[in-house]
Amino acid sequence: MAKPEGAASFEEAYETLRHAIEELESGTLPLEAALTRYEEGMRLVQLCNDLLDRAELRVQRVGQELSSERSQPE
Repeated sequence: MAKPEGAASFEEAYETLRHAIEELESGTLPLEAALTRYEEGMRLVQLCNDLLDRAELRVQRVGQELSSERSQPE
């Protein structure tokens, strides 16, 4: 999945998502703008979830590597 424009990291994507949520919750956006912001927000949710899943896999891999290193005889 391609990163939305301006979202170079999890932190940036999360901050953009947080801002979109605040705008939607304010209730001041016209309907079309709210729909656009909602769609953008859903893409950002997916991006954040994908990035977190990848990070979790990396952590698991490191844990497995450390575990296998400890179990090998010296």
